[in-house]
Amino acid sequence: MPDTDSSLHPHIYRAISKRGWYDVIGQAVTTAAFEYRSGEQEISVVKTVNCTTERCDGRLNTCFGEFILETDRVRELGLRVEDDDPDMQAYWENHASILGIPVNPDTEEEAQRAEDLRTFLARIARLHYDRRGRFEQPTT
Repeated sequence: MPDTDSSLHPHIYRAISKRGWYDVIGQAVTTAAFEYRSGEQEISVVKTVNCTTERCDGRLNTCFGEFILETDRVRELGLRVEDDDPDMQAYWENHASILGIPVNPDTEEEAQRAEDLRTFLARIARLHYDRRGRFEQPTT
């Protein structure tokens, strides 16, 4: 897969498919947003986003909004950001993947590296769009 061109796409976006991916009280992205789902080996992102309350650019049935990450900052963590392969049947020109987080770690060191990378991604991610008004700071 080709590298995502950060001059064309300085930001990438991760659709929020679960409310637990964002800590409303702390106003912070959680590491759960960067855990693999069963069978995954990459973190799915889109390169441009124009979501509305009616339509999710991440093509998800359940989407609460998007996080934004700087493409180059993700790469500074030692991860790759790559476009979909145009030769694949499921090719989508707006889709990219974050690759390099250990999948099914065999050692404690690999498991720690995976957790550290998820933590670093959560720290550099920020809320871009709150599609359903679920992440507003509660008033006391």
